[in-house]
Amino acid sequence: MVEILLFFASAVFVDFVGYWLHRLAHVPGSPLHRAHLTHHAVNYPPQSVLSDRYRSSRKDSLIIWFAPVGIAYAGLVALAAPHPIPVLVGGLVSAALSSALHDLSHISGSIVWRWSLLKGIGVRHHAHHFKMKRNFGILLPVWDNLFGTRLRKSHRLERDPVLRHVRSRHLRRSQP
Repeated sequence: MVEILLFFASAVFVDFVGYWLHRLAHVPGSPLHRAHLTHHAVNYPPQSVLSDRYRSSRKDSLIIWFAPVGIAYAGLVALAAPHPIPVLVGGLVSAALSSALHDLSHISGSIVWRWSLLKGIGVRHHAHHFKMKRNFGILLPVWDNLFGTRLRKSHRLERDPVLRHVRSRHLRRSQP
């Protein structure tokens, strides 16, 4: 039972750290800002948020994101000395799932857009590319709710003509 709790606690912790790193990446002058700007301005600008394949660059790499998470995560694993395996696995699963779902949310017709359970992740992340001070979370929207960064009903996609166009275009494409 302790192992299961540690697995989920670790997964939630890694998602929490990921939320704050993503939020930090939007602060001008922060260490992650310049690299993450490439993701928003070059690889996935608002007029081209979706693609047939994932577009990456060396500056927007896993190393930039996973090094800070790894340092925080190593501390968590050390604290869980009697049960390090569930902590290690929980964090790795969370990080891998978050990274994969983020990447898939940029690919037209991917499972993120075809499976209703995951569609919210894609919609929230696409809205983030238009309203960059909102929706920093990938896996768990709870952080955006808790820290006031979730796109509220007054900012819904239906009210923004550009977002409405992207969403309707994509949802039509992803229908089986």
